[in-house]
Amino acid sequence: MKVKTLAMRGEAHERVAEIVNRCIAASRLSQTLVDLAHLRVSQLNCNDVRTDAHFLALFGAGYPVRKLMLVSDWFDAGTGLTPREKAALSWAEALVTAGEDGVGRARCLQVAAVFEHNELVALSLAIALENARSRRACAPTRGPLQ
Repeated sequence: MKVKTLAMRGEAHERVAEIVNRCIAASRLSQTLVDLAHLRVSQLNCNDVRTDAHFLALFGAGYPVRKLMLVSDWFDAGTGLTPREKAALSWAEALVTAGEDGVGRARCLQVAAVFEHNELVALSLAIALENARSRRACAPTRGPLQ
């Protein structure tokens, strides 16, 4: 019974990933912005394996190393990152670190000024999915399902 539960979780995860990918494709959101957000989410979750994977994927796609080095300190990046890159990183950080009070209105308005509605929805879903992946990968190997 436990194996079936784990298998269903994998199948559900893949279905969610398909939906998120369709939302990204239907928006004008670039894959680079999604990948940057994924990198920041994995950094925030202290998931070294996923951080390295996202870093290397962006590097392999030709994203400049000088910009990659600014991701963890995006707020102080000055003109090193574009407004859209900063907004994507800001939104990733806001969603991952949001407490019971949620994301502040000021941050929502800042990000909404940069992205169209469908882009923001796609980015939010991509961030949520990566947050789940990063946290799941850091979960203890022994637990109630074993």
